[in-house]
Amino acid sequence: MAATPGLLSCTTCQSLYQGPICTQPRNCPSAEQLRYWRPHHREITSLCRSALIGCRLCADVWAYFFLEKSPEEYAERPYFMVGSTRHFYDGSGTSYRWKRYESRDGDEAGGDEDLMVLCIGINSRLIEEVDL
Repeated sequence: MAATPGLLSCTTCQSLYQGPICTQPRNCPSAEQLRYWRPHHREITSLCRSALIGCRLCADVWAYFFLEKSPEEYAERPYFMVGSTRHFYDGSGTSYRWKRYESRDGDEAGGDEDLMVLCIGINSRLIEEVDL
């Protein structure tokens, strides 16, 4: 995929804004919230590749979740060290949802208007450990 560096360089992030957006309602019961999550990157390696090609959103998501390694370091060695144990996220990816919040009076958003917030989460914690 050829991409121009920018806010949404990868096709995965571009698709977040295409078509109708399914937004989680403001007061959605916690038991129903899972149905609003959608796949973002299916694997951590895909997120890493997008960050490396210059997708700003993927680079920011990477920096938020993976402080231990830059995308460049992860591409070279696709695991995280915790003590003397290698930890892998293989098979895990990221998900997103659009969440609706009610704006407070006086906000820049325009008083009583609602705000839509993009939430991105990692699908699972460290899922595999291999002792050295």
